[in-house]
Amino acid sequence: MLRDRLHLSQDGMVIVIISISKQDGSLVGEPNIISRGFIYDKAQEELLPDTKQIIVNELNKCKQEELLEEMVITANVRRTLKKYFYEKLNRSPIILPLIIEA
Repeated sequence: MLRDRLHLSQDGMVIVIISISKQDGSLVGEPNIISRGFIYDKAQEELLPDTKQIIVNELNKCKQEELLEEMVITANVRRTLKKYFYEKLNRSPIILPLIIEA
């Protein structure tokens, strides 16, 4: 627990809320991103539109490969965003994808 708190204090947290259709697994609306202790200034806020596009691309890839299980989607989104944030900011926030079936 202390390790998680230290990680949160240093790198922050990003919560990704994704609504997908029960029928075909397609995205409903756009992903919602909530950041705590991660994005501070305007330069970094510009990453959010790119982040949403990365999520959409990852969901489309999962859909094409017929990998529509919630655990697979969350793992793929987490892995992709972790790599992206580390490349852009040299930081590794805790990433919590939440899938909502609509």
